[in-house]
Amino acid sequence: MSIIDWEIHQAYRSWRDQYGPDQVLEHLRTKWLDQICAPERETMFFSGNMHQHPGSFLILGCWWPLR
Repeated sequence: MSIIDWEIHQAYRSWRDQYGPDQVLEHLRTKWLDQICAPERETMFFSGNMHQHPGSFLILGCWWPLR
């Protein structure tokens, strides 16, 4: 699934400028795998589809409260 959440796109642009294109993906991996999808979090993804493609779903955002 594609993620269309604006926050991840803005984080990519901001961190690309701050850390450079070689390190931006590592910072995104750290944020998502070590913080948002960490074992102590109850991560949930909001998904939806498009009118033209009702069988294709997109990740619209996520909610990651503590367990």
